[in-house]
Formats: sequence, C-alpha cells, structure tokens
Amino acid sequence: MMTAFFKKLLLFLLTITVLSCSKPSAEIPEDTALLSGYAVPPSGILSLAIAGDGSFVELEVGAEAPEQLASPFPVALSLTAVQPLADAAILAVNRLGLFRLETLTVPASKEEGQPAIRLLVEPIMADASIFQNRTIGSSWAKADKAYFLLFRHPVYADRQPANPPSVLLMTEKNTKSISLLCQKEASASLGLWDNAYAVFPVSEDSWLTQYRSETADKVLTDYADIRLVDENTELFERKPLGRASFEKMAAAIAMETAPTELQEACKMLPGPLLADAALPDGSRKSYVRGDSGEAVPAWASIHSDSSVHGGIAAILATDDWRLVLVYDNNGSLETKMINLTAPVPGARVKSAAMSAQLVILLWEAGSFPYLSCSGLYAIMPHS
Repeated sequence: MMTAFFKKLLLFLLTITVLSCSKPSAEIPEDTALLSGYAVPPSGILSLAIAGDGSFVELEVGAEAPEQLASPFPVALSLTAVQPLADAAILAVNRLGLFRLETLTVPASKEEGQPAIRLLVEPIMADASIFQNRTIGSSWAKADKAYFLLFRHPVYADRQPANPPSVLLMTEKNTKSISLLCQKEASASLGLWDNAYAVFPVSEDSWLTQYRSETADKVLTDYADIRLVDENTELFERKPLGRASFEKMAAAIAMETAPTELQEACKMLPGPLLADAALPDGSRKSYVRGDSGEAVPAWASIHSDSSVHGGIAAILATDDWRLVLVYDNNGSLETKMINLTAPVPGARVKSAAMSAQLVILLWEAGSFPYLSCSGLYAIMPHS
C-alpha cells in the first residue's frame, strides 16, 4: 500500500509548476492546483492524521483518527518533527521518511472570488532502510538546510540491527534528496555520529552531543562539543565533555534572557512555562519561567524575516492547544492568542513551525510510552 501511496503523490507532483522559491507561497494554475495537496478549509484549519499504511488522512475536528495499533513512541509510525526552511518546511515521519511541506496559492476563481490555500506534502526520496530500524530524535534547521538525527533506541529497538546505530541526515530546501553527513571516505570525521543518542544545537556551527553504546556487561555514555570546521569536506572537531558540563550547557535558562519576540509571546500565558525555541541562527534553546517541575511545555519558532510569514515574527504553542502569534508591525511587536480544539480527544501539541504563511502544529495522542495516533494542524492565522 505504501508503494501505491507514493506513486499517487508523485503523479500529482508531475502536474505542478512551482514558481519562484523566494515568494511566500507558490502560485499555481487553478486547474492544476485542484489536483495538488490538501485544501485549507474556510475555518482556516487543515487537520491531517497519519494512517497505518503511511498515507495522510483529512480529519474533521472531533472525528476518530485513522485506525492504528498503539505502539511505543520509538517504533510508532508518527509525525515526529517539523523544521521550517523560509517559505517551506520539512516534516519527519518516524519509521517512514521525510516530507517537504509547501504552501500553494490557488488563484481566485470567478465563482469564489478569493484565492485558496493548499498544503502540498511531497515525499523526499531516500533508502527506506535508513528509517525502518531507527528512531527519529533530535532535529534542527539552519538557513535552507534541515537536520535529523536517527538513532537506535536502547529499549524498543527492533531485533534487526542497524549499522551504524545512528545517522545524521540533511536535506536542503530546493532538493528532493537526503544526504548522510560524515559518510565521505575522505572525511576526517567519518563515523562521528555513529553512536550519537541526542544532539543539542547551541550555535550556528556547534552542537552538544550525547553518545551511547553498549558492551556485553555495561552501557557506555560519552559527551562532546562538536564544531563544524569545513562544511564542504564534512570536517568536524570533537571536544570531549564531562557529564556535569554537558548538562549545564544543555539546561534551560531564564526566560528573561530569551529573544524579545519570545518574551512578548510568553506574556500572553500565565504560570510556569518551559519553552523549547528554534532560533533564527539554527540553534535551539530551552527557556523556563517559574518552577520547571510545574511548567507547561511549549514550542516556539522565531523568524529572521517576518515578511515571509505574513508579518509573523514568532509563534509559541503550548501542549494544551494555546497558540500565540507575534506580529512585527513596522518594528512594533503585537501579539494575538488563539485557543484551539484538539483534533481528537486526548491529543496534545508536540511541535510548532511555519511553512510560508501557514502555522504547522504536530500532535500526538496516547498513554506514554504508547502512541495511538498522530498528525498535524495547518493553520491560516489570518482567516
């Protein structure tokens, strides 16, 4: 069934003519667009869920999700991460692969009078075995590139081994392929990510990395600060760290030190808050307000160019469906909060990003560590 799904998507893609990638969204002929992607309804919210066969299914709010057996999250077929790339985004689906999200504008018809918005979900082709025996973990974006760490989970991994246990993938905005970093035979960094367990991007070219490996009688854990020396040759420098230094560098910091856009968004939400923020330089930082043990989890994305996103400079979404938008109005920041309804009972937000002028929220439902379903909301905030 998966093969038929991809063939159908690829057939649709053959009909698309995408214009300049520098525009907030690509405008395509009306008759072609009707065959492409998923239409954002008049409500301004498109709801998609992943089905057991790997296809995307549109959901009505409150409707039952596609039938899927509950599985532990490391091996579940689920929407795991989304990384914004200017006017597009890359979606990672655990155990399946990567997809490119693009916002398409359908010209106004004589009957409707208003342009329509559609979300195109395009598979990025890669060797399926890369994803089948590994779990999608850390992810981040830098400029026009998105990075995803895939690792072999120590508890829920399949019996079939993965060699190497971990890989670091990269895909670019305008390509339909995936690169495995540090796989060049000439690279002095060959094997650098083979046992990586978690990665924390702390600057544009620096990552805190945790390693995990096993022997017959014990588990080995190491920590390092990885710095990019030469992107063309995939040359990295590895500086070993002690556990205490690693944890201190990766810990959440005070909200008062956050970018102004995020501080303004947080003013809309009362109480303790723990926000994982994707910053414009490609780094990710966690900011905390109040008692971290009682803090509400939230995800933020801050943009270097708000014009790409219809004036939105930042978004902040809590796991209980409160969405804050921060607009840049000629240098003055304005905020707006939207209270959303979960697509299925018990679903909680797990990630937030933007694709052109659409806010993308990933969600999941289940009882930890099991997931029963997952999907995404694509929201047109100006509706």
